[in-house]
Amino acid sequence: MTIFLRMICFVAGAAVSTLPAEAVVRDMNPSEVRAEGLSGNSITHAELDRLLVDAMARHKVPGAQMVIVNRGKIVYSSSQGLSDVATHTIVTDRTLFEVASLSKPLFGMFVMTFVERGQLDLDKPLYDYLPLYELADHPFAKKITARMVLTHKTGLPNWRSESTKGLHFSFEPGTGFRYSGEGYEYLARVLARIAKTDLRGLDRLFVQRVSKPLGLEDIRFFLPDAARLRLAAPHIDGNRVEPEPRSDNFGAAYSVHSTARQYASWAIALTEGQKVLKHESFAAYFAPQSVPIPIDDPQRAIGLSDWALGFSIYQLPQGLLYAHGGSNKGFTSMVAISRDRKWAAVLFTNADQATPFILEMFGSLVA
Repeated sequence: MTIFLRMICFVAGAAVSTLPAEAVVRDMNPSEVRAEGLSGNSITHAELDRLLVDAMARHKVPGAQMVIVNRGKIVYSSSQGLSDVATHTIVTDRTLFEVASLSKPLFGMFVMTFVERGQLDLDKPLYDYLPLYELADHPFAKKITARMVLTHKTGLPNWRSESTKGLHFSFEPGTGFRYSGEGYEYLARVLARIAKTDLRGLDRLFVQRVSKPLGLEDIRFFLPDAARLRLAAPHIDGNRVEPEPRSDNFGAAYSVHSTARQYASWAIALTEGQKVLKHESFAAYFAPQSVPIPIDDPQRAIGLSDWALGFSIYQLPQGLLYAHGGSNKGFTSMVAISRDRKWAAVLFTNADQATPFILEMFGSLVA
């Protein structure tokens, strides 16, 4: 989340492209083809490549994938650097990155498939499906709903391990805002109970309902063993580090792996139409949810206005921008989508806390 909140002021100037379809773009000279942002600024592919490589070197970003979508078409796609500095393996367009919290909007769409089938009510207490065992005796535990989880209104911490109080409530569910991965993990367990499966079975159901209909075979919450050879290694300050230990868990808040092109293809489906949800469910997924953004939140001044069921929403002069950022140990990612303008940008890195790098790259799009 933090990544996008800090770079949104740069993206606020982006614009609709007049570029041709991707197949035509690939046949043109990179020094002539231009990608555009939300306000009319444009830059050639060759210049974008140069800026990307230079910024990676300055910010010690070993590897990156960047994709720009104009009018529902991928008009720029670049894979640069190393996926592992220890083995000198290069990044290709098939290299998989941990997308961290960019998992949350995908999970939100998955949740809506349960709602559409009548298996889940967004406003029914999750306690009625499955108690939050760690806080089962707390009266607030019976008030959490799926809608509150997807919009970070549960009152739960981001992660219990980051709090001296462990898993606890900061406020009564539904009355405030606090970004929470714990809420997402609870909702995943609820979905598994509803589907009468385990968490690996839940991933298979996600593939069946979301990934497969959209042709996105690389997007899933559990990384298949066969795909591990394509996975970028995590890095801190340019140095390879050991990845975080992953339990055998459906990490609704953090565990998706993807390529930037596949994630951008999902973004295109969100602007061009999709094969997952009916029109009414799709509209509900994107609808502003009247989330109480704190008065002292500095992002309010640059457009943060609300949350949808998985995305943060920015009200810009160009219209609504849906966005999310992510950060796991050794990985940083970002996505921004304008549905009205059919514009999107996706940036994945295998660098820890690469916010300055992302700020610089998005600044170049609107210079």
